[in-house]
Amino acid sequence: MESANAQLDAVRDALQDTARRGRELADPLDESAWRRRTASGGWSAAECIAHLNLTNAGMAPVIDQALDRARALGVPAPATLKSGLVGRVLAWTLEPPYRMRVRTQPAFVPDADLPKAAVLDRWESSHRELAALLDRSRGLPIDRVKIVSPFDPRGKLKYSVYSAFLVLAAHERRHLWQAARVVGR
Repeated sequence: MESANAQLDAVRDALQDTARRGRELADPLDESAWRRRTASGGWSAAECIAHLNLTNAGMAPVIDQALDRARALGVPAPATLKSGLVGRVLAWTLEPPYRMRVRTQPAFVPDADLPKAAVLDRWESSHRELAALLDRSRGLPIDRVKIVSPFDPRGKLKYSVYSAFLVLAAHERRHLWQAARVVGR
C-alpha cells in the first residue's frame, strides 16, 4: 500500500497532468474553434474548461474549511488514506468515458462566451490553488473529515476531503476527454 504522502503526490501528479493537458488542448485553438459546440448542442471546449474552473472554485473553499477541521482533530494522518465507498463510486462514475450523463447545477453552468485567455488564466490559477490545498493536507487525517458536496442540491452527498481530491481529478479527466472529442482530438 502507498503511504499517505505518496497518495497525495499521485493526486498532485494527476492534477498537474490535467492542467497541462487542458492547456495543450486549448493553445492551438482559435476563438472560433474554442467556442464551437457539438452538432447536438453539447458543450464546447471553452465550456468544458470553464465548467472545471467553476467546480474547482466551488470545491476549494469547502476543502479549505475542512482542512481546518482536520487540523483541529489533533491526530496525524493515517499511514494510508482511504477514500470510502461514496468517494470511490463517485470518482469511478466520473472517469471517462462517462457512464452516465449528469446535469450540473446552475451555478456550475459555464459562460460560453468567455475569452480563451481568461479561461486559461483561471485554469492555471485554480491548479495552483488545488496544489496549495494538497500541500496543506499533508500530515492531516483528510480521510476522516467529510465535506458536503457543493454540487448536490439536496446537500446530502458527503465524502472525505481525500475523496474530494480524487473526485476533482476524475472530473477534470472527464471534461478534458469531452473537450478533446469536441475539437476532434
